Amino acid sequence: LNEASVEGHDWKECKRSLYSQTGLGGLVALYTIIDLMSGVAPKKYIDRHIIKFKKIATMNLNLAEIVQVLGLSIAGGCGLFLLGNYGVQGNFSNDAEEWCFGAVMIAGGASLLVTAVWKGLVIRSEIKRDEQNAAAGISEEQVPTQEGTQAQDPPVIELATAFVSLGVFATTVQTGLVITEVSTGDPYYQNATYSLLPIVVVLYLISIFAQPRKQDHKTMRFLRTHFVSLAWVGEGAYMIYEIRRDNTGYALIHLGRALLQTLGFHYGLKL
Repeated sequence: LNEASVEGHDWKECKRSLYSQTGLGGLVALYTIIDLMSGVAPKKYIDRHIIKFKKIATMNLNLAEIVQVLGLSIAGGCGLFLLGNYGVQGNFSNDAEEWCFGAVMIAGGASLLVTAVWKGLVIRSEIKRDEQNAAAGISEEQVPTQEGTQAQDPPVIELATAFVSLGVFATTVQTGLVITEVSTGDPYYQNATYSLLPIVVVLYLISIFAQPRKQDHKTMRFLRTHFVSLAWVGEGAYMIYEIRRDNTGYALIHLGRALLQTLGFHYGLKL
């Protein structure tokens, strides 16, 4: 707004950045308020609901933890979307885009509120249960020792199947965007493809090495199919596109990229 006023432009020309900054600031402020209000509950109950990364990696979660992880994931995704548009100047291209930004802000705030309310209700029920047990003369369970906790908490060797499914979904979307980009020539799909590529590559690598102990024939066939769908289908679509445009040099570049990915995949499975 300050830049628009100094340069003599209409503030509506900065609506995209204004919405992003307002939404992201609102999410951060709401999370901070919720975190401060959680200090009302005794610390031991708060500590019970701190979710370790191991439990997320193995998906060994109860209902309350699932709600908490899902809510924070949605809020985090909305925050990243707003952060990505934080400094983008210009107005929205249409009303639908403006509604989309508003929906993202509402979804992020609602996820934080639902997660906070759910967690508060769970902690409240635990406090009442402990009070009833104390009134009945039932003592609290003895806190396990560190040795006992380590014995009951083995290291994470494999990730849950959900991470593999997430990687397959991401690569499928990426491949679909590449094919659509090559078929239509629309720059929108090209921007979407390059924007999602870092996320897709990370999810793809996680899905490939998520379960290293599984070396059976069925699993290896799945991994090869999963690799081909990302590397050769995507690069193959680009090769066909460049050949049709008589750009043989670019087609060879995509062929080389596919071959390099194949080498990395082949020797990566031997690690």
